[in-house]
Amino acid sequence: LAATLAAVRRNDIALAVGGVVGSNIFNTLLITGVASTIRPMPIPAGGHLDLAATAVLSLSLFFVARTHNQRIIRYEGLTLLILWGTYVTVRSLYLSNWIAGG
Repeated sequence: LAATLAAVRRNDIALAVGGVVGSNIFNTLLITGVASTIRPMPIPAGGHLDLAATAVLSLSLFFVARTHNQRIIRYEGLTLLILWGTYVTVRSLYLSNWIAGG
């Protein structure tokens, strides 16, 4: 996040977007692939919600990035931020409910 914000402040948008997308691809595919090769990984409680949210947010970013001459404008960025915040809130409530035994 810090590197992305620094890139945006320097107006290096390609680095900012590349860092976000590259980080997600690296973490999702390489780290999970290597870890599950060493030892099979069960999907934890709520894991399907995480996978669905990742897919929806990734597709949202893909479609948003293809509009407005391939620029993400402020209201689109705000919409993506609200979607992410909603996911984090729902996930946090779900996880805290699950930990409490609900």
